[in-house]
Amino acid sequence: MTATPHWHLLVYVEKQYRDEVVELFKRKALELDGNERGAKQHRCKVEDIDHEKGSATAYIAKYISKNIDGFAGDDERSDEDPEMLLKDNAKRARAWASMWGIRQFQFYGDAGVGVWRELRRLTAGDITDEELEELRICADVGCYASYLKRQGGAMVKRCDLAARLYYETTEPNQFGETRNKIIGVRLVNALDFVKSRFKKWVIKRKPKVEQGSEQDERTPNSGEFSPPWTCVSNCNPQKGAFSVNDIENFMNIHRNEIERIRYFLELHKISSRWITDYRLCRLVLGDKVGIYDGLTVHWNGWELVVE
Repeated sequence: MTATPHWHLLVYVEKQYRDEVVELFKRKALELDGNERGAKQHRCKVEDIDHEKGSATAYIAKYISKNIDGFAGDDERSDEDPEMLLKDNAKRARAWASMWGIRQFQFYGDAGVGVWRELRRLTAGDITDEELEELRICADVGCYASYLKRQGGAMVKRCDLAARLYYETTEPNQFGETRNKIIGVRLVNALDFVKSRFKKWVIKRKPKVEQGSEQDERTPNSGEFSPPWTCVSNCNPQKGAFSVNDIENFMNIHRNEIERIRYFLELHKISSRWITDYRLCRLVLGDKVGIYDGLTVHWNGWELVVE
């Protein structure tokens, strides 16, 4: 299966169900075009863990490493291309998965991480039931092993879980569709549930605001402008304050003042990138202009004052 996307699954199964599980996997693998040449030999391969060769965890950890960053495999070569380093192969695998939106790794079949997440939303005092409170504490301190044990263990059946999610049916949407929405958790043998979701979000249109009031709220008419957040001189003037032609005409009329201001800017070693043509016009008019580190400059008619 060189260069063919495929699964590596690590499955823990009770002995009495082993043959049945293998049969189900093989049947699924051959469901589509199962009669084509080589399908029965290559579609689904099953190997029992040989503890003399290593543990199941070590086996799967290697495959995870091979598809993430090739950790601890500096001198190892790719299985697909002996001339390619394992780390380079991992970069290609990640790029391929990113391009096609493939989720590379996933746990499945455990006690359910959904209940764990909802329990972590709750705080001490939200739960009165002792058994459910123990589960909440395990989730709160981040001990998944203790949580799993109290849910019934690693091999617990879904029907035997101690706690489950609690859902409510939403209101029909514009198409008449409803869906089940998580709102809390409950013990399987309990009638009541504990609510874990207290906020309700709705999508609304932004209310219309008059242009004048919105402009006043966004840019108070203080005459002072904040310094740019980058070194690029992208200073946006107040709407309607100056147009491009206005700035050019203003600078021609006040050419002497502009030259004197530029002289003092150079004297104070203030880079021209902080002072745009628009800001020069504001300085001529006597306004304060922010530059950097909270400093401002203004022109008092004969010299530049830095504060």
